[in-house]
Amino acid sequence: MTDWKKLFTKRILDRGYGIWLAGAVDEVTETDEEFSAIVHGGEDYLVSIVKDEDRISDCDCDCPYAEDGNYCKHMAALFYTLDATDTGNENSPDSKAKRLSLRDTVSLEEVIGQLSEEITRKELLSAARKDDILAARLMAEYAAGEYSKSDSVDKEPAEQEWSEYVRTMRRTVDTIIDNYTDSSGFADWRNGSKLVYALDRNVIQELLEIAEYAAQYHAAMDLALYLCEQYASILIDGSNGEHQAFTDSMDDLWDALYTVADNEQRRSMFREMLDLYEKVKQSEECLADSLLSFLTTHFDKQTLYRRQLSIVEKEIEEEEATVAEQSEQRSKRTRSVIAYSPQKALGTYHFSHLVMMKINLLKTLGADQHETLEFRNKYRWLPVVRRAEMEELQTEGKLTELIALLEESKELDKDERYLVSHYSRQLIDCYEKAGLTEKAHDEVYRFVTHYSPADLEGFKLYKGLYSADQWEMQRELVFRAIGSSHNLNCLYREEELYDRILENIEIEAKRTGVYTHIILAELARYEDVLRPGFDQQLLMLYEGIARNMAKPASGRAGYQEIVRVLQRMLDYPNGKETVDRLIVTWRSTYSNRPAMQDELRWVYTKRK
Repeated sequence: MTDWKKLFTKRILDRGYGIWLAGAVDEVTETDEEFSAIVHGGEDYLVSIVKDEDRISDCDCDCPYAEDGNYCKHMAALFYTLDATDTGNENSPDSKAKRLSLRDTVSLEEVIGQLSEEITRKELLSAARKDDILAARLMAEYAAGEYSKSDSVDKEPAEQEWSEYVRTMRRTVDTIIDNYTDSSGFADWRNGSKLVYALDRNVIQELLEIAEYAAQYHAAMDLALYLCEQYASILIDGSNGEHQAFTDSMDDLWDALYTVADNEQRRSMFREMLDLYEKVKQSEECLADSLLSFLTTHFDKQTLYRRQLSIVEKEIEEEEATVAEQSEQRSKRTRSVIAYSPQKALGTYHFSHLVMMKINLLKTLGADQHETLEFRNKYRWLPVVRRAEMEELQTEGKLTELIALLEESKELDKDERYLVSHYSRQLIDCYEKAGLTEKAHDEVYRFVTHYSPADLEGFKLYKGLYSADQWEMQRELVFRAIGSSHNLNCLYREEELYDRILENIEIEAKRTGVYTHIILAELARYEDVLRPGFDQQLLMLYEGIARNMAKPASGRAGYQEIVRVLQRMLDYPNGKETVDRLIVTWRSTYSNRPAMQDELRWVYTKRK
């Protein structure tokens, strides 16, 4: 089979290999179109590999990780199974020994049983020094020195031993993160997968084992929370699905902890996970979404929403208190007669988001309508609150109220051009629906000339209000009202006023401080309508641009950009002669720029 391993990250390959070794791939079948199998894990997953002779055309698995478009460990396990079958060595001594090494420990027990006490201690010490997890487990279970052959092998460690275990495991988390992140706490694409794999193998899988001890729920929960906080505190290039892999493993751990927890512990788990969600939601979105999904799935949603409401209310109070304090300090410091607007200071995206969250939570919880309305009116000065009200009015078909709100919002947000433009566009539609034709015409004019100058769609809408005889004069009034501070070329193109487009580009080309790439972009945008009527003027424009570019140019990137301009000139009548003249001049003027001379040769090569 083709080199299928390129489809997977190393972490996924390792986990798939482990699944294959454990013999968890069953019911492998083959048809002309595909291989399929059942792969056992937390659940049984159906895996299929669509084939086209010796080529893989598609893979599919019904696990959550694969449903997001990723190549999963279950697919890798099936590939390993097929590879073993293809090479005819599925039952070879080497393959069988590898699989039995994980599934059959009899031979290992026999070997260990033959070792002397001294050798056993020496080997165990050597292994523990190389494996932080083994060291932590030995410390947790045997640090008190009271273990004897008469003790039960299932004996749970003493509380103080678990405390030492937690400290050791925290150090393990810190060590892994330090090993795979740079000094600024960033794991690049090379180390991101390694970091997640190390945390999964050395921490999460270990926690899954200790989560079986119901009495040690608190230790496992403490470590799970610590791990997530540390993970969210660093930056990881997650282009290979690292964040999803981490949250998938954490989902397994949360499930295990929830299973062993009693009612009191579950109440505590709810509070702690919600606190964790609040801590990580800004820095680690994938983990935050996973936490919220777990909370809404495993706990009473009403309780969750009430807790969220209390958190949001607290944040709103803190934001307002901070702004009030800043306002007071500012007035004492400046004693300015200019009014300081706390509303403007609060009108941030974050504060607006908090207010809308509370409004939506009040609705979800079925709060008294008067309470919800009172809160909404208190913050009605926020555009986001009024936009929500606009959507409600539109849904309910209350056209008169919607028009009044849009007109009010235009005045309230008059300093925010984008918002006013949005309101104006809505008003045009509302006026037309209400039969207010004159108001609609006036609003279209203001929209095109003031709120969204040179907007092509608005311009077409305004044009549709006039007959062909009336339009020419009205069009010039619109152009004059918009003024020269806005680029009207798209409107000139609509009106086929191509000479004005060329004039605008020529004016911009002569202006100092205008970037060359902007002029070139404008030429490219309108070249199709300017040719062939203005070929000579366009060629002269390109020549001027090329000369201006050549003076300050340095480095191959700059020279290559000049060559691209010259190549565009070759498509024009007399373009070859103009380009030749420039190159001859530059051979002499810029003879001390060997890189430029080298790049200029591509002009002739391209032309041939």
